[in-house]
Amino acid sequence: LNFSAGETSKTIQIPILDNAPVEPDEVFTVSLSNTPTLESLGAPLTMTVTVQDHSTIPTMSILDLFVVEGNPGTTKDVSFRVVISAATGRAVGGNFATSNISAFGGVSCNDQGVDYEAKAGTFSIENGSTQTEIVVRVCGDTSAEANETFRVILSNVSGATVLPSAQGLGTIVNDDVLGLILEESGPSPNQAAALDQLLGLRDPFSIVTIPEWFVMGPDRNTRVVLFARNLQLNPGEAASAVIVRLQSSTFQLFDLPAQDVRPIPGTEFTQVIIRLPDNVAPGMCTLTIRAHTRISNSGTFRIAP
Repeated sequence: LNFSAGETSKTIQIPILDNAPVEPDEVFTVSLSNTPTLESLGAPLTMTVTVQDHSTIPTMSILDLFVVEGNPGTTKDVSFRVVISAATGRAVGGNFATSNISAFGGVSCNDQGVDYEAKAGTFSIENGSTQTEIVVRVCGDTSAEANETFRVILSNVSGATVLPSAQGLGTIVNDDVLGLILEESGPSPNQAAALDQLLGLRDPFSIVTIPEWFVMGPDRNTRVVLFARNLQLNPGEAASAVIVRLQSSTFQLFDLPAQDVRPIPGTEFTQVIIRLPDNVAPGMCTLTIRAHTRISNSGTFRIAP
């Protein structure tokens, strides 16, 4: 730079290049040298220039996913994709945590009733990339139930703007069928495997069979044991959540809450105990089991006159 007599300023032109990535502010310096006159006047010899990024901050979202649950003892690691709208040189990351909707998250897939392993932590997207993955483990089971859902929620995000809908929805797709166990031989092709709970006898069942001297409940109505496949109660769920629909020979309909539901040790079956209602007409009854929005196949047993 050469200042002529009377000049008080000069312009230095430095090209600033545009590039695509979103990035943090950048700096460089411009230094003057061999300026004894300016130095003696106390003028600064080095100037810092800040290049501000003109790009908009990217938006962030997390994608939903579906996974078929599988059988007991199996697990599936599923990946929620966290994506941003543009690559950036900024540091992008935050926290995440799973949250139950209808699926139950627990510590381990080895624990009863756990649909997925609950998880929380941090995530980050590398410079120049537009996505990363959050891995969650889904647990298999043999419980016939509705498709279940949970979510992954993002929080404390930096370097990007989180969309209001940035909650990844995970849907665990049921692959089990609720089955009422039938006998291979009986008075009808769809004879249900059923026993009198107290006497262990097969049908036909009398409505009242419990002796007066036997203390079992507030009434003497017969309790019938049915057997089902792919039926499990969720943690904290009452037996009454399982409903047996009974249709009598005269087309009466009864929705009977189960009085007891429990797995039979060493088998894949679950026993369901119901109380025969008053005034059921004698003859062939048809029944189905309803649990977790699923309905079993139908079976029959007989009511004695």
